[in-house]
Amino acid sequence: MSSKERTTLIVPGVDVQGDIAAIREGRAVRAVVEDGAEQFTLNGRIWQRKPEGTLFPVAGNGFIGPVDQPVMLAIKAYARYNGSNEQSEYFLDRQEGDEHAREIARQIWNPRK
Repeated sequence: MSSKERTTLIVPGVDVQGDIAAIREGRAVRAVVEDGAEQFTLNGRIWQRKPEGTLFPVAGNGFIGPVDQPVMLAIKAYARYNGSNEQSEYFLDRQEGDEHAREIARQIWNPRK
């Protein structure tokens, strides 16, 4: 599965800009991982730099995932229709969204209430 098929979510309240500033200022622990990619660890989170310079979340406090595209489809449906309800489930049925992905999405969505 390619990286474009999976993503890591950032929980609301994570100080993304603070982490990025700390990385830029050299206050994170830097490591070179497979394929020469750079990873930065701080505040219990791991960030990785893409070749073009963009940072993305990998794992740690305040991150969920990585999750795959069926889970993201369900989360987007719950966001669009304000949770797991008749409208969102109908939408997912039409998109052939699988039940396992919906359950994972509900676990992610429900704490937001």
